[in-house]
Amino acid sequence: MEVLIFIRHQLFLLNLSLKNLKRYVRRTAITVSAIAFGISLFLYVDSMFIGADRDSERNLIEYETGLAQILDPEYWEHKEELPLGYAVDKSETIIHLLKKERISYAPRIKSGAEVIYYKDPFPNDGNQYVIIEGIDYERDNQIYGFKESIVKGNYLTGKSSEAVIGSWLADDIGADIGYPIVLYTHTRDGIPQTIDVIVSGIFKSPNPNINRSTILINLEDANYYLDMESSLTSITIDRLDPGEDINKLISQFGYTILTWKELGRDFISLSQAKKGGSKIYLFLVFIIAALGISNTMLMAVYERKKEIGMLQAIGFSHGSLIALFIYESAFIGLMGFIMGFILFIPLNIQLTTVGLDFTNMFRQADMGYRSVIFKGIWNITTIIISGLSGIFMSICFAILPALKSIHSNIALSVKD
Repeated sequence: MEVLIFIRHQLFLLNLSLKNLKRYVRRTAITVSAIAFGISLFLYVDSMFIGADRDSERNLIEYETGLAQILDPEYWEHKEELPLGYAVDKSETIIHLLKKERISYAPRIKSGAEVIYYKDPFPNDGNQYVIIEGIDYERDNQIYGFKESIVKGNYLTGKSSEAVIGSWLADDIGADIGYPIVLYTHTRDGIPQTIDVIVSGIFKSPNPNINRSTILINLEDANYYLDMESSLTSITIDRLDPGEDINKLISQFGYTILTWKELGRDFISLSQAKKGGSKIYLFLVFIIAALGISNTMLMAVYERKKEIGMLQAIGFSHGSLIALFIYESAFIGLMGFIMGFILFIPLNIQLTTVGLDFTNMFRQADMGYRSVIFKGIWNITTIIISGLSGIFMSICFAILPALKSIHSNIALSVKD
């Protein structure tokens, strides 16, 4: 019987709280709008940052690291110098075993160089630092996405002296299909070497670092001009773990296998730091929304001191009054979340399908991301948390002034 009475009383308070919200339409609308704005902005920023990290990881794998690479440990220790001296000399034996195990692989020779170009056909004479990568044009496509990124001309065909360059690099130096360029570099023994190539294709990858400075040439050309004698700087594979036999062979030769997370350690560290910064930004957005909510909720409670006094005078207990304000604030928080989510839906549809283009910004400087177009995601966990947070904030900011009001003098409250 007591339970039934309690339930009926709570239903009465729920009904009364809804009527109060209808009575104070303007104030309710202001508070709901503050919550809706904060929640929609919070969800939008969270969607953008998480989507950018997701796309950056994918582009890192598809255009820089693959899932894993076999290389010399010393090469990795001096990776900033791109040293040809620390190469995989036993590449043929390893490749034979990879074929036997039916593991897709992409052999590569990677080196730094100066690209030199001259006026006519280029707009001006000049030079620029680039990274040249000698690739097996047939196998590379099984691991990397360069072939699908060609926007002008053709992909490598295996013919001597052909090159495919990044679109940003092509724009910077004024290159076009058929233009001759000279690559000034050094052989494995440190002897200066020039490689004359013709631009046969231009690729535009979603990875800004690759677009900015990468030139692809045929593996045979790189092997010949750099005096590699069939050695490779790395062998990219499509598995994180190639199996016991290959691991054993690689270990015997003194080489190592690094996964994309190890190869992209600098990016991942920077990404983690950016996540920390984005969390601070999201926290600030949260605080701004909370301040707006607190102001309107405080006004809502203090403006009703007379009403609170009258309810106390007719027998409302402190617990019933607190419950009334909790129900009202919870309804306000729920409505704010619903409105915020409705506002967020079209914004995030645009963000997930079209995205925000930061090409101009990232062309000027390396921001650490491996994507120039930030596309959002539908993060269900964040959506649920934001809804619960909106309701919780509304209750918290209403309950404190409510406690103060219900402990004030009844006669003074009614008089005021």
